[in-house]
Amino acid sequence: MDNHAKERLQTTLTDLPVELIDQILAELKWGAPAPAFDLDGLSFYENLTANTDAIQRVRLTCRRLALRATPLLLPVASLSISDPSSVDRLEHIAAHGAFAPHVKAVHVYFHFYEAGLAADIRELAAHLLYSREKLLQVWPVDTTSALPLPGRKTRAEWNQIFDDWDAFCRSDDPEGADDAHWTPPGPTVGVEKRMESMRILRREHAEYRRRFEAQQRISDSIVMRIANAMARMPRATRLVLDDDPDTPTPPRATASPATAEWLISPTSWATGFGPCQSSPPIHTLFALPVALHGAGIELAGLRIHRLRLPSDFPLWQAPEFREGWSFNLTSSEPDPLSREAEELQAACRSLRVFDFTPDYEPNSWPSDSPTCLEWPNMFCFEALRTGLYEILECILASTTLRQVRVDLQMVKGGIPSEAAMPNPPWPHTQVLHLRDGVLDFARLARFLEATSGTLTQLHLDGMHLTSRPVGPFPGTAVPYSWSAVLDLLRAHCCQENGQGRSNDAGGGDPGALPRALLTVRLRRPLGAEFDDSAVKADSAYIFDPDDQDAERMSHAEKYIHGLTDRNPLVEAGRTPLLYS
Repeated sequence: MDNHAKERLQTTLTDLPVELIDQILAELKWGAPAPAFDLDGLSFYENLTANTDAIQRVRLTCRRLALRATPLLLPVASLSISDPSSVDRLEHIAAHGAFAPHVKAVHVYFHFYEAGLAADIRELAAHLLYSREKLLQVWPVDTTSALPLPGRKTRAEWNQIFDDWDAFCRSDDPEGADDAHWTPPGPTVGVEKRMESMRILRREHAEYRRRFEAQQRISDSIVMRIANAMARMPRATRLVLDDDPDTPTPPRATASPATAEWLISPTSWATGFGPCQSSPPIHTLFALPVALHGAGIELAGLRIHRLRLPSDFPLWQAPEFREGWSFNLTSSEPDPLSREAEELQAACRSLRVFDFTPDYEPNSWPSDSPTCLEWPNMFCFEALRTGLYEILECILASTTLRQVRVDLQMVKGGIPSEAAMPNPPWPHTQVLHLRDGVLDFARLARFLEATSGTLTQLHLDGMHLTSRPVGPFPGTAVPYSWSAVLDLLRAHCCQENGQGRSNDAGGGDPGALPRALLTVRLRRPLGAEFDDSAVKADSAYIFDPDDQDAERMSHAEKYIHGLTDRNPLVEAGRTPLLYS
């Protein structure tokens, strides 16, 4: 074969059909020749944003790849309510013909600059010192002591600056707080360096105030600007409401004389309910879905992530303060919804996926939480008191929901998971994940029966099993047990998966999981038998995942799926409590 013929047989990227190029790009982004995930699934955000850096790099190779990779480049547009430039960027994307048609979700960060810190230099100094303490947790001394720090200063010089700020916060001269001649205490030698500490602080206060004022200039219009931008992106029907991760990153060395900006950052909600006692933008948070509905957007997905909401906050007018409301002892009907609640319910009526993961501190109810999750001076807002449970009820009232994950740990006093396990259930329920809440046995039984044929995944993690009053006497309660829950889940799971008998009862591979129409994960049980500390200590392992198992199933889950015949709690000598 001559060289000319060989050249004709050589294939380059530019010669490949577009279908093959699209498969290559899909492999690069998702590891599969086509998207293998449910766009209305709980992991929609992670799937949409997977390997974005790789797509950015491949677009630089040639024009053809740049063109074909464009739909994968920006499936999620992000912005922050504290950054006006990010809102401008969202509007630019919405107006861009190449990107707007391919945006499927908008990610909104709700961290914020605080009025108190912008107004008071002492409060800002205390906040910067608090930020510095958080920074040291991820910035080990032994590995970074020799690194250059911002402003070309050594770590020792920065430590002196922090000491001077601390002295300023503790000083007994509030009238001189803004006095340019305030001098940190100490010997005459080195006074100029200590004065520099205050000059840096004043520069940082001016910068913080500038950012706060920029945030405030868009505060009245930001909700409608986001809604109007999303309305111009026809496939942007998913919304992620998120907080700052509240995990500082080590500073980078810089030659800039504006040395301390690495400490300035918006306040996260987790921090806002801590020492700062600020008031996060709660109205903006729940006004946004309503504004999207008003702009003609049928919201298909809603994720509320890392926003540590207290149990009560000032948002909507409480029923007893509404015009025409009267207290009626003879009626069992619930109070009518407020106008705002009806609007939120209408905005969420087309939801197919809802994910509420506030990321609270582990094992702490808000009423007893070390993070002090109480709205500052809530007693001043009784007329506007709104419960988080009321918000969840509005969102979960949608009859189109298919996949739901709710961390119930926010519920003060242990309100049961009634809104997240409705009766009757959503008609198309496929996936339900519940974490750190209260579980009622009878409600679980009814839910499983009603979702037979549609439910494919049930995760219960850290749920507290409770009994409810039954029978003619109000004080009568039937004690339920986790042993009974295992039997209930096993019966339902084996029925759904078409198993007449377990694999180890004879025949089949005893280690193979049958093709499952329903999978169940059950972890960290609380209540019932596990109220006994001895039982908890001896039997907790039954619910721990088995690292030797390919499916990482626990002993309890193997029993639920019909892979073993013996209820592991009974086998461990835990006698089931009575149940009905």
